[in-house]
Formats: sequence, C-alpha cells, structure tokens
Amino acid sequence: MKLARAEGIAALLALHQGKGAVPQVKGKVFSELRKGLVRGRWKRSKEVREWLEERHGTRMGLTGARYWLKKAGES
Repeated sequence: MKLARAEGIAALLALHQGKGAVPQVKGKVFSELRKGLVRGRWKRSKEVREWLEERHGTRMGLTGARYWLKKAGES
C-alpha cells in the first residue's frame, strides 16, 4: 500500500507484469506431441509423461501431461 501511495497505482500494477510460468512444452516438442496424438501414439497420460521425459528431458506429473494432451487435442 505504501508503494501505491508514494508512486501511484501504475507502479503497483507494474510489479505483477511478465511473471508468469514458462510453458514446459512449446515449439517443436508441442508439434511432435500433437502429431503423435493424431496418429494415436499414446493411450494414457502416463505414456505421454514418460515420452516427454525420455525424449525431451521434460519432467512433469500426470496432471501436467493431461493438460498438454488436452491442449494438443484442441489445436
């Protein structure tokens, strides 16, 4: 609240800009995921999770794998 009083609302809002999480799956990896999904390469989230870790070094839980499967299926 001190910042808002001293420098205004704009200064307070600027504190939260650009601090989102970096996507774990993007670009070429996302494209490969989408292509594999279209071809029916995976049947379970666990398989996608294992593929991401083995092939691309991306570790995540099953919830994350489900999220990216859903995202790839929407494209």
